[in-house]
Amino acid sequence: MKISQQGFIGLAISIIIGLVLIGSGTYVYLNKVHEQKSGSLSTAIPSASSITDLKDVKDFDTCMSYAKNAQINFDIVFSHDSNFEEVNKFADAFKAKYSRATIEKITSETDYLNNAVELNKHSIYTDGQMTDYKKMISAQANSTISIKVPVVDLGTKESFDDFISKTLKKYSAITFQQYAGSSPEDSLDPNVIKMFQQGAEKQCNYKYKQLNETDRSALQIKIDDSLIQTLVSSTRVGATLYHDDHNSYGIGSLSLNNGLCADAGVNGIRKMLDSIKEKAGAVYCYASSNAYAVSAPLKSNPATGYCSDSTGFYGAVSSPKAASKGYCNLPPPEKKTDISSCQNGKTARERWICVGNIVDPQYNIYGLVSPYAKPNSDKIASCKTLSGIEADYCFASIVKSGTAPGFTQEGALICSMVSNKNPWFKTDCTID
Repeated sequence: MKISQQGFIGLAISIIIGLVLIGSGTYVYLNKVHEQKSGSLSTAIPSASSITDLKDVKDFDTCMSYAKNAQINFDIVFSHDSNFEEVNKFADAFKAKYSRATIEKITSETDYLNNAVELNKHSIYTDGQMTDYKKMISAQANSTISIKVPVVDLGTKESFDDFISKTLKKYSAITFQQYAGSSPEDSLDPNVIKMFQQGAEKQCNYKYKQLNETDRSALQIKIDDSLIQTLVSSTRVGATLYHDDHNSYGIGSLSLNNGLCADAGVNGIRKMLDSIKEKAGAVYCYASSNAYAVSAPLKSNPATGYCSDSTGFYGAVSSPKAASKGYCNLPPPEKKTDISSCQNGKTARERWICVGNIVDPQYNIYGLVSPYAKPNSDKIASCKTLSGIEADYCFASIVKSGTAPGFTQEGALICSMVSNKNPWFKTDCTID
């Protein structure tokens, strides 16, 4: 039975991202589509049984070979202050163990810092700001080995883990931090490999036994657009993690390749942006301290694009450069601070809910019964960085979050931090 194009696109996307899994404690990146450009000067045509580059796929046989030799791209990241000479030795050992692996690049902490400064230089306006920025990111700097290797070459999860563990013991001056990109360990799950191979067989059969060249070209455009949309919308995951870690999306005012856009570390989205650019031909990422947006052109119509941003929007847009505004479609609503109408509520709870929906509309305040955030020093310190009614509501939200019934002495102390600008709200702070 002939597979519909819509169903096939879903299948193809599943195949493309089938090896992309969540590594424990690491940022999630979608795996790159395997359209790598060969760095070799050789013009030899690879044998039909060892196709590892998509550009060499010409027919059913080479498609099946590529499916069996599909490669994953990932970084081995070493923690701050790891010895770079030993990082290079580790790369040599990896290449010796897995001969078909390509070591795409090895970056030092200096490379990390220089790249971050270069990408953010347009948003850092004074020497003092640059000095502070370098101090801030120096502790985050790490060294990485970027690898491309056929997943079938890595063997089992147990054998791969054993190799990594033994090699790390040989070089005591380096510390493994994480895998970035596709997790090679998770990609070695037998069920993942089986799913990928079965899907790839269906893909090859459909493309090369049921479609002509014109149909294949048209279908490929649809597949590319679906992947671009998936990648762009997925930047929201990394952006959320980055904001949680840094309490901002970038440094200062809105600019290209600022903040999370430039960060190739654990929670930055630089690697994902590289994957989008590889497929779409261009990508635009703008960030400021409180907003970000990512957009890219679509293959079916490069004059249009797909975009996601910090307002929660993701979807088609009229321009591939839509992100340059700092949002995709509509600007974020301005935060309102006039809460005077809330004092008309019949109960303290009604009044508090009213204030919450004005000051912090992001949360479904109506659905909150009690727990919101425990009264701890970190939360209190965070509230102190705010001003006006935002600070007042922040303090009050701590009190209202108490998990035990009754009003505590600690709660009374926090309520005393609420300003006298709205005395009725200050009073409500002490009422459960």
